[in-house]
Amino acid sequence: MTEAGEGRDVARLLRVLAVRAFVLAVFAALAGLTTVAMALALVGCGLLFARSR
Repeated sequence: MTEAGEGRDVARLLRVLAVRAFVLAVFAALAGLTTVAMALALVGCGLLFARSR
């Protein structure tokens, strides 16, 4: 596998994990766990905007 292909795979994995973190944040907010929801939302933002080299 080429280096560009690996970079795309890592970027796709980071996006998938970010979406999962955001979904968990929504469920945590609905359950009344606001601190957990904020932490998951921050993790989701970090994963979404993380740069893969």
